[in-house]
Amino acid sequence: MTKRLDVFWCLKTPGGHLLDETTGYNLDECWGKAFNVVSHLEGEKWARKYWKNWVKSIRAANKLGYKFVRVKLVEVINGR
Repeated sequence: MTKRLDVFWCLKTPGGHLLDETTGYNLDECWGKAFNVVSHLEGEKWARKYWKNWVKSIRAANKLGYKFVRVKLVEVINGR
């Protein structure tokens, strides 16, 4: 039996739920996906305000309670 470990970044909502559609191997990939999700949840006005500024949009999301978390995925591979 072999185990493979992958580590991803994911966005966690203010309610503590992981948004699995935002997983990425690094923070840029994660936020690239998460920006669209947060924009949908927070509304069009939020999206228009932050869509051109990467750093400010991350800070604004953090102020709303969204957080980046590291997620470990362990896959067990049965070998012969």
